Amino acid sequence: MVATHHLGVGMRGRAWKRAFGSALAAATVALMTACGSSDDTHAAQAAPTQPPANQTTSTTTASSSQEFVSNRYDFGLTLPQGWSAVDAKVDWSGTTLSSPGAPSFMNASDAGRTRTLMAAAATVPAGMQLADFRAAMVSGAGRNCTPGESRPPDAGGPSVETTTLGGEPALEWKGQCTDADVNKIVALHDGRGYVIYMPSATANDDAEDQRIFEAIRQSFHFTS
Repeated sequence: MVATHHLGVGMRGRAWKRAFGSALAAATVALMTACGSSDDTHAAQAAPTQPPANQTTSTTTASSSQEFVSNRYDFGLTLPQGWSAVDAKVDWSGTTLSSPGAPSFMNASDAGRTRTLMAAAATVPAGMQLADFRAAMVSGAGRNCTPGESRPPDAGGPSVETTTLGGEPALEWKGQCTDADVNKIVALHDGRGYVIYMPSATANDDAEDQRIFEAIRQSFHFTS
């Protein structure tokens, strides 16, 4: 059942973050392998900040405008100051949530690469409901992420917020992977399912994660 209250921060205790935060700060690469599918050959890559010279994908760097437009997935959003981004290079399968650097996702990272925003879209079956698409994204989160995301809040699962994305109904929640907390949101638009998520090192502040993700959500707009 979808609840309409805000995402539960309490599911991740501050004590847990203090215990593991120092190890994560010393090994940023751990974030790059969290929440990815085991069969994703690009799961261990660091999130790229610029496309190769022969690519024509949309790119935003720390020194340019923070407005980012994905030509592949037909959306735009505003990134925080100092973030760098690169558009997806290949189409997404619509089934697996990959780790930062996956070429089928738009990737945007902060300067320290402790947070990476990822976004993609894929055609969904006619008549698919938003709750069903969210369930598919929970299933596609990968073995390194909490399986409890599929449970209702009263059974230990995350709270799910009903919100909007680009004017479309959306569902937002928080997941947890081995070395990252993950803000997630899904929506349906023009026959495609959209997913946006932001793995963030567990040492990062929960409230800051939410503030950044919320600002990005509010700026998001479809371009077709």
